[in-house]
Amino acid sequence: MQIKWMLENNWLNGKLNQARKLLSQDMELYEVSQKLQIPLEEIEYILLRMNDYEPTDVHPDNLVVEKAPPYHF
Repeated sequence: MQIKWMLENNWLNGKLNQARKLLSQDMELYEVSQKLQIPLEEIEYILLRMNDYEPTDVHPDNLVVEKAPPYHF
C-alpha cells in the first residue's frame, strides 16, 4: 500500500528522483524547476539534502512560524 502511494505521489521514480538525477548532472536549479514544474524552493532543498546539508530543527516551510506574533492563551 505504501509503495503504491509513493509511486502515485512521485516519491519513487517520479519528479523527486528526476530532480536528483538532473541536479547530479549539474543542471541549473532554475532549469530543473522549470522542466519538472517543481517550485524552486523545493529544488534548492533537494540539492541541499543531496549535499548532506543537515536541516535545522525547523523545516524551511515552517520558518514563517518563527516570525509570527506569539499567541497568548
